[in-house]
Amino acid sequence: MSVLACAFGAALAAQSTQSPPPFRSGVDLVHLDVSVLDRDRRPVKGLTAADFTIAEDGKPQAVAAFSEVDLPDPPPAPVAWMRDIAPDVKRNSDVADRRLVVIVMDDATIPWDLAMIKSAREIGRLTVERLGPNDLACVVFTRDNRNAQEFTNDRTRLLKAIDAFEYGGRNVALPRDAVDAPGMVLAETPALYASIDTIRRVAEALASLPQRRKAVIYVTVGVPADLTSGAEVVIASPGNPAGGEIGAAMRRIFDFMSDTYRKAQRANVNVYTVSPAGVGGMDQYIQSQRWQGKYVPAYETQANYFDFLVGVAENTGGRAFPDRNEFGTALASIFQENSSYYLVGYQPPNPALDGKYRRVEVKVNRPGVTVRTRSGYYNAKAKVEEANAASPLTSALSGLLPKTDVPLDVMAAPFAIPGKAEVGVAIVLTVHENLPARTARTVEDVELQVTAFTQEGAQRGASRMNAKVTMRPGPAGPAEYEVLSQIVLRPGRYQLRMSAKTSGQTGSVYYDIDVPDFGARSLSISGLVLSSDPRPAVSSADPIKAFMPIAPTARREFSVTDKVTAFAKVYQGGRDPVAATTVTVKITDAAGALRLNRSELIMGGDALAGRNQRPVGTPSDVVSVDRSLEFRMDLSLRTLPAGEYLLTLEASTSRGQAQRHVRFRVR
Repeated sequence: MSVLACAFGAALAAQSTQSPPPFRSGVDLVHLDVSVLDRDRRPVKGLTAADFTIAEDGKPQAVAAFSEVDLPDPPPAPVAWMRDIAPDVKRNSDVADRRLVVIVMDDATIPWDLAMIKSAREIGRLTVERLGPNDLACVVFTRDNRNAQEFTNDRTRLLKAIDAFEYGGRNVALPRDAVDAPGMVLAETPALYASIDTIRRVAEALASLPQRRKAVIYVTVGVPADLTSGAEVVIASPGNPAGGEIGAAMRRIFDFMSDTYRKAQRANVNVYTVSPAGVGGMDQYIQSQRWQGKYVPAYETQANYFDFLVGVAENTGGRAFPDRNEFGTALASIFQENSSYYLVGYQPPNPALDGKYRRVEVKVNRPGVTVRTRSGYYNAKAKVEEANAASPLTSALSGLLPKTDVPLDVMAAPFAIPGKAEVGVAIVLTVHENLPARTARTVEDVELQVTAFTQEGAQRGASRMNAKVTMRPGPAGPAEYEVLSQIVLRPGRYQLRMSAKTSGQTGSVYYDIDVPDFGARSLSISGLVLSSDPRPAVSSADPIKAFMPIAPTARREFSVTDKVTAFAKVYQGGRDPVAATTVTVKITDAAGALRLNRSELIMGGDALAGRNQRPVGTPSDVVSVDRSLEFRMDLSLRTLPAGEYLLTLEASTSRGQAQRHVRFRVR
């Protein structure tokens, strides 16, 4: 589900030796994240609460909570897989206290120029390279969000979205609240409004996260908004046939931009503009259009594009990089500015939910510094009718980030359904809960809702269930249990949004998943799942027993004495005879050394006959009803030292290869 389609339109610190310090404060405090920069835009460190002065509507306020955040650059990963392969289990606790980076790829206005398109992708990739595992980033497009990526720390998914950037052209849908199409002139293209509207909606969505550190990297050539034309009456002429309308058009554009700036300032969203045009690139492009005999209006100048980039950055507290051929230093400075900041909280003098705007001003008693924070907030009225309309489970799915009141972990794995185009997705949801002391077995009731959205925000499936989990006797305190469920989807890219309600509390967790078309691919692998003994208490396996003969777990940390089994299915699609398949299993440690590397050839005739085979490990049943063979292997952990590992399952035939990975830890 794209950020624009779901959260912005409807609804990560760099890897370091320390995470952002917890900002412990009452929920009734006003939270501010504050940047303090010197004359060279370097962060000023070491300040204390006594150095800050806060005023709301001109009245001084006492600092009630204060914390300094300093996030050093990420050290290189010891081995590539630890950087490039994300865990298959997602936790809603992973979004807490994270820096948020929004990468906006402007496919609405960047022109058809191979060098600019290549540079735009380079800027996006360099941004991803700067992220550490404690950052959360998303990729948003201004025109076509089919390849957008929601907030994640999965580098592979982010890079895939960046690489999907293409020239979008200027044939885009006009935002509903922009201007009326019949009154538009050439200066008011839908693409221009789509580009600015994206930034406006990003700011609106991020305003719901006032205590988070947020940065927007806007990869764009800009738009030729001409302030002079907006201030003067321009007379039409043969060389400028729309001149009489341009002034009014530019004024409408600047009104739209001003509204965007206000929203960004109030949300403390800093927009950094980085142009992929290169030194003199837009001037060369404009001249080339004229040389080809195309009409180019007078306001289409490199200076106007340049001014737009600078204006967006300066009006939102960001920084503009409009004219350069090398982008690494620009991104390094952007991340440096956002790596050191202060979290400040104060008690609002008027906590009434009256819907009025409160103006906030923050000063620091150091000469020559620049202070950046949000300029105010709305103490919005509670919308009782909306709150009553949605169930707690549904409400927990609507946020930009998941709800963390109930800590949740989730694993999801796709499996083919014989004879159907749809795919079954098996889901394991781990609930972490503080339970009272239990002198006998007790039953925990869990309500679970799973909803699947496309990258454009369209709902494509939903399931809801009530589960019961029997808990053994035990002392009061933290406990965990697992709920098994499933959802059936057609092949495609989805974000699964899952919410669970137990003991009156509701939490949610989001999971990006690619659902393969197993029948159309010559070779593919289902999800690679693990089971363990011992394992947490678990609900009935009925929802997923059609997909696998084991009860999977979302646990990924094991003792050397645990019995761990890996399971997957290898599929051969199409109608050709089932080919001989080589199945290989590998375990790689955190230094890149192979701790296990075994292969075995499974003959196609054996698969068709449905005979029992031994493809690497304990015996497996090879079935033919869905043109698949099963892989099942008991993992021996006793020989593995404590640490991080990568389990890889590879399948190969004469027609192709397929892989699945699972990260796990041995303690």
